[in-house]
Formats: sequence, C-alpha cells, structure tokens
Amino acid sequence: MRQWIGLSPGEMWGRFLPDLPLAEKQTSGALIGDRMLALIRQGQAQLYPGVPEVLDSLRDRGYRLLLLSNCPVSYLEAHAAFFHLERYFHGLFCGEQFGYRPKHEICRELQARYGGGFLAVGDRRQDMDIARRNGLPFIGCAYGYAAPGELDGADRLIESPAELPAALAALTGT
Repeated sequence: MRQWIGLSPGEMWGRFLPDLPLAEKQTSGALIGDRMLALIRQGQAQLYPGVPEVLDSLRDRGYRLLLLSNCPVSYLEAHAAFFHLERYFHGLFCGEQFGYRPKHEICRELQARYGGGFLAVGDRRQDMDIARRNGLPFIGCAYGYAAPGELDGADRLIESPAELPAALAALTGT
C-alpha cells in the first residue's frame, strides 16, 4: 500500500491495475476513500512525531507554508479539521481542486498566486519533480513513503521532521 500513497488516483490505478474497467476503479476508489475518511474521523490518523512543533517553529520564524497533496478534497478537509492544519499553513491545496493535473503544474499557479521564494519539501518522487521542473531547491523526507532511492538527488535529505529547520536554513540562508 505504501507505494501508492501520495500518487494521484489516475497514477495509482495506472500502476496497480491499469486494465481494470473505469467503473470498477471508481467504485473501488470510493470504497477506499470512504474507509480512509472513517479512520481519520475515528482519530486513527497521526502526524509524524515532532511535526506540530516543527510547523509551529517555522510559522513563528515567518515562513509561509503551503500544502499541496494529490488527495481528494474530502481527505484534505478531514485532515485539516482533525489536525487544525490552517494554524500552520497559509494555503491547503489538493490535486482534485486542479483536476489532478501534475503537481509541478499546480506549483506554478501557486507561485504566481503567492509570490516570493519557494522551496519544495516532500517524501515522493512527484514532490522532487515539482522542485526540478520549477527550478526550486528540494528537501526530501526519508522518513515518509518514498521507496529506497526514490529521493536520490534531493538537495537535502532529512531523516526526521526535527531536521527540517536546519535543512531550510542551509538552503535559504535564513
């Protein structure tokens, strides 16, 4: 299952069962989504240890944080409500809001909307792709869902959320 976390639905089904009829993909996707939402609402979702403290620290240091996920709107809204993500992030975005276009394209829109310097942080190849296609530094999170070697080539690779502030400082000089 870990290998499909973070992929858009089209990319996940394309890798998992590309020949499955569309109607079955949609039905199965809805069942999976409903189950994931139920688990979030039952309190089964967890942030990585130390994430709230790191996000508080970055916010307090003046970083403007945006979250861009390949998830559907319902999933993002459930996590935002459960973890109160709006207290950390200036914007919460998901692939469904953009028709599941590639994240590197969505990033360009967000750069135009928010301006300023950008840097990408993530745990999947698509996150590094955002950075590479947009000329941004990239911090890879080795503690996430990436397969071994998936984040090779990251400007910085961190093993825990606690290492993020130092990696940001090294790449931005702040």
